[in-house]
Amino acid sequence: MKRVLKGIGCAVIGLPAALLAGLIALFLGAVVVDELALPGYRQGVLDSLSLPAGAHVVETVSGCGNTGPTGNHTELYVAVLVSAEEGADALRRQFPYLHDAAKEGLSTDVMDRLGLAFTEPSTATGAQKDYYILEFAKEAPLSDFDLRGH
Repeated sequence: MKRVLKGIGCAVIGLPAALLAGLIALFLGAVVVDELALPGYRQGVLDSLSLPAGAHVVETVSGCGNTGPTGNHTELYVAVLVSAEEGADALRRQFPYLHDAAKEGLSTDVMDRLGLAFTEPSTATGAQKDYYILEFAKEAPLSDFDLRGH
């Protein structure tokens, strides 16, 4: 009888503890899984990016987090800094929502929210004239469990 009571006591204490440990592992594991998915997404964006003649990639930054001011979601985010001295018009036609660095600065709202920044070009006057930022985002694999989205 004593063994049965001891077994029941262990089950009563052990089961909730195991469930809590599993829940914590799920939420911490989601952050790791989403971060591991980021380099592959970044490379996929670069591989599928076809820029018009006269435009080339200068730098990329990427991050994972809540890219919007509201909502419970985590996204994989890639920003591509493009120089287009000759192909600016073609670039604007291909990517109508691009961010013009000369007019809007060398950062976007999402980059600021995720703490990302480009290192090039220098911030000297006129250095950003022919630079544009292309933004790409998709839902992270474990978005619902990643605590950065809540």
